[in-house]
Amino acid sequence: MNGVAAMRETVNMIHQYVDAAIEGTDAETLARKFDGATIGAIGEIYGHALHSEDWAVQKMMKGGDLVLQVGNWGERLGVDVFAQEPDWLSAAQRDIAAVQDYAKAVYASTDAYLMNIDDATLDNEIDFFGRPQSVGWVLADMVIAHLPFHAGEIASLKGVMGQKGLPW
Repeated sequence: MNGVAAMRETVNMIHQYVDAAIEGTDAETLARKFDGATIGAIGEIYGHALHSEDWAVQKMMKGGDLVLQVGNWGERLGVDVFAQEPDWLSAAQRDIAAVQDYAKAVYASTDAYLMNIDDATLDNEIDFFGRPQSVGWVLADMVIAHLPFHAGEIASLKGVMGQKGLPW
């Protein structure tokens, strides 16, 4: 197995974890915040994780428009597609199924990108907040590490609320 294939397999598994963590989360649970806590609500965390992957792959790696900016997602989700951090909590509370559909679109776009690059592409340098980093490093940081952190937050918050955070 080459590097891209390993990353693709890992990213697909991570998407399954994110989906499992958010599955069955109702509007009240999506919005609940805890007094004195520094962590946001599940709806904010979920949207942020998806948007971050979208941004890292589409903008940074491919140099194109976000999935959020194409396909009428702004209207469907009721968010400003050009905001640095759209109002994910409101979007999730309004229609979590639509946000999950956005997730599927982001996942599919990431997978398509990974199917069309080779290992040499992972070494290409791109601008990461003013410093050069390899595509592989950005993928590892912004998707392979970042998304599981947020899936864990979602699962933990659900657990604190007496719900099952992950289905197993």
